[in-house]
Amino acid sequence: MQLREKTKRDFPILRLDILGPPHTNPDGDFPFAGQQIDCPHIHIAHEVFGDTIAYPLNTKYANIYLTNEEILDMVLVLNRFLKKCNVGNAAEYQFNLQGQLF
Repeated sequence: MQLREKTKRDFPILRLDILGPPHTNPDGDFPFAGQQIDCPHIHIAHEVFGDTIAYPLNTKYANIYLTNEEILDMVLVLNRFLKKCNVGNAAEYQFNLQGQLF
């Protein structure tokens, strides 16, 4: 999921990666520089690096305030991301969890 700026739609401001491979951050002078960040994680736009920097969801940099246990609840992760993005009607969304695929 992504939050994009209205006039520069090609550049995400926030991006939530829930499932997928780990992300390796570029080298630089910022928290988690050069480190590999597991999913789920959040990308927060940076004036130099764009959206290439990922932050773990259980750190102050993500500003979502999830515990290690809460990170395992994908619905909670999504709800916190929607709240961070100031989605006004996020409480109205209903999620149906699918059991096993096979």
